[in-house]
Amino acid sequence: MLEGDVIRKPEVRDPRFAELDRLIAQDDGAAPGPRSAPSPPAGISPPSPVGVGSASGAPQRGERPSLGVQRPSVTTATVEGAVGWFADYLKERFASRVKRRPKSLKHRVLALFRVQLPPYPKAAGRPRLPRITKAVAMYREQQQQVRRGERKAVNWDPIALECSPGFKNIKSQWRRTATLNTLRNAVYGRLKGMRRKKRPKDSSDEQTAREI
Repeated sequence: MLEGDVIRKPEVRDPRFAELDRLIAQDDGAAPGPRSAPSPPAGISPPSPVGVGSASGAPQRGERPSLGVQRPSVTTATVEGAVGWFADYLKERFASRVKRRPKSLKHRVLALFRVQLPPYPKAAGRPRLPRITKAVAMYREQQQQVRRGERKAVNWDPIALECSPGFKNIKSQWRRTATLNTLRNAVYGRLKGMRRKKRPKDSSDEQTAREI
């Protein structure tokens, strides 16, 4: 070694940058191509186009409907990392919708998360009263008797005696009439709701469901 030469010590790399060096080396040697989807963090399996439940994507009996993406199996990843990866996947997969309708897409995703994660939302509307259910069954039975010619018209008095508590003790004719009207309206409302549920969806509803 000549006088004046500088002795250079070997560069010591932080082990934390080993993974970064490996990715840079791969990018330098890889051929240019189409951009791929973001890779999931550690502990999360990549998304699958087939829903969870069966080979065809249909949910099995007793399973909740999936979002169309395989639920990541989180082992060592944090919740923040899993949600961040899922957000990147949505922005990559639905880039056009993010550009056109970002607020509606965000609202839809949050609504689906509320359905998929406990505590699950309760069913809308008031719970069905057993006495109204019994009154509907008795009303239908009397309607069948009218069609067969066994009865001239529907008689609400026996239905009220069975399904309205304390109806037999009511002495006032006005109160008896009001109780019968209340029971009759409840039965008609239940039947109307049942018929509405049986109606097929129109084309606009189906189109909206496909877009969502």
